[in-house]
Amino acid sequence: MYSRDHIDFLEKIDALQLIEKISKFRSLNIALMTPSAIRDAIYDVLTYEGKFIYFTNLNSYKKGTLFYRARILDSSLLPNENLLYESHFWNAPPEYIKTYGRLNKPSESLLYTTPMIPEITLMETKIPDNSNYALMVYEAMDDIKVNLIGQKYDYEMVGIFNEKVKLINNIYNDFLKDEFSRDIGVGTEYLYMVSELITKDFFDLPPRDVQDAWAYPSLKDKEKYNVCFRPDIAKQVLKLKGTMICEKLPQSYEINVKFIQSGFDKLGKAKFYKLGSKEQLKVFPEIKIHNK
Repeated sequence: MYSRDHIDFLEKIDALQLIEKISKFRSLNIALMTPSAIRDAIYDVLTYEGKFIYFTNLNSYKKGTLFYRARILDSSLLPNENLLYESHFWNAPPEYIKTYGRLNKPSESLLYTTPMIPEITLMETKIPDNSNYALMVYEAMDDIKVNLIGQKYDYEMVGIFNEKVKLINNIYNDFLKDEFSRDIGVGTEYLYMVSELITKDFFDLPPRDVQDAWAYPSLKDKEKYNVCFRPDIAKQVLKLKGTMICEKLPQSYEINVKFIQSGFDKLGKAKFYKLGSKEQLKVFPEIKIHNK
């Protein structure tokens, strides 16, 4: 339930003026703006009388939920220099992060994942046909609290019945959904500054106490979500279940597994297993027989 003050505040906002602010924001040339100017423009849209009022939308993924991350490989040969040690199976080192991403700035490494539906992470990674990729599978060690950005509301469940308040919140929500699911190509990564600034300035609630991660709309399916973790929290709430080494089938997102990774040896190097092995049957029994 939300406070009466919260509802009264949103009721004061003029819907037409808010739409006009968003339209003005959409016309900005982000490429020519400094981060400070972009931040000011965002605040002009998202705040009223100097305040940001938005119905916080928190949810959780249950212990045992699987999260997926895909990484394109230069080769399927093993040992692969990009998949030798455990650190290679998590987020990239900060020095490799040269541009803005959906939620990160340059030199900031975050762990981007897709919960429960691996096909979405394959689509978003844009893996070329007939190429090889690693599909990392992480398992939640506890319930994971996420702060949802641009997601659906059940207004009746949270006790919101005022139609104007729902309209204003929906306008904000649609703005956020569009910003976080915008298709941004190579060379225009500066456009990610908008979603990165919104995330850090408006949706960064106390870690572990309130949120473990952010959830935001998938680029490929806006009804589905991606979940992004800060690395230190990811290591606290997730464990690497294993990795599937796969080949991308032409015009298909069927997961075509060639072999798997599970665990690490005494030197900390990744251990790989063939399909049909006891380890594969234990770790990934769901792999289809025809992949053998």
